[in-house]
Amino acid sequence: MILKGFNEMVRTFSLFLLIFSAAAFLMSCDRSDLTGYRKTRTEIHYKFEKENSGAIQPKVGDVLFAEMEVKFGDSAVFSNFGNPQRILLVEEPKFPGDLNEGLLMMHRGDIANFALWADTLVNNGIEMPLSYKQGTGQRMHYRIALHEIVSQKDLQNEQNQMMAQLEYARQNEPKAIAKYIEDKHIAQDSCENGMYMIKQKEGLGNLLETGESINFDFSIYSLDEVLVNTNDENKARENGIYNPEIIYEKAQCIVGNDDVLPALNYAFLRMKHGDAVKLVVPSKLAYGDFGWQGIPPYAPLIFEISVE
Repeated sequence: MILKGFNEMVRTFSLFLLIFSAAAFLMSCDRSDLTGYRKTRTEIHYKFEKENSGAIQPKVGDVLFAEMEVKFGDSAVFSNFGNPQRILLVEEPKFPGDLNEGLLMMHRGDIANFALWADTLVNNGIEMPLSYKQGTGQRMHYRIALHEIVSQKDLQNEQNQMMAQLEYARQNEPKAIAKYIEDKHIAQDSCENGMYMIKQKEGLGNLLETGESINFDFSIYSLDEVLVNTNDENKARENGIYNPEIIYEKAQCIVGNDDVLPALNYAFLRMKHGDAVKLVVPSKLAYGDFGWQGIPPYAPLIFEISVE
């Protein structure tokens, strides 16, 4: 009787452990509500909030102009909802359960939700948030609103148009500088590097030297005299380019350093403390064929510089 009672107690305890383990597993799983979702053969859970079944669908190589929200369980990872962008390149699915399978199911105008197994993504080289735990049934959730589909042909046409515009800007730059010099009646010759350096104020200090740390004020204009950058807060406000995230103060640099624009290094080595100059600068001495923060490639610029 004692042995029989002991065996029953062991069986009862074992059943308790089994129930407890199952409960613990379920608590660790992604318990997101998948009501209304359907499932593909590759274990992608999906649900369409809006489906335009008659509209065009993406193809491999297309770029999607879309809004997307990404969640890991209940935690937000990314969202550009309210700010649609070209955000997704449709690729050939690389593994069963790849998000690209879901993208290829969509139509222009659709809003769709996809739930993908986190383990599958990790096993195929996709990083997960720190809260990821292998084998616990977690999912990555995607909500996508597809506005437009940009085809490979459209992308190629855009690239061809952009290259044509760049080539036009490159070829037109010398003419644009020459016209500016003529219109402003600038009589002096250009420097040997093609830049024009016009003295606006004569300083009384010593010549600047290579390796010297200096403080200076600057304003940068396009050739049509639109202000594009400055360290003068009042001037920035007056011209509608004020940025509250910028601290407007004296600029600093080491004369001759590689991180200084070639045009400025050239000018500084010909300036004295207290000088102010106006520079007409070819793009090769400024931001070149790449541009910078709203300044387009091959853009000649006007710099107004004053050194303490």
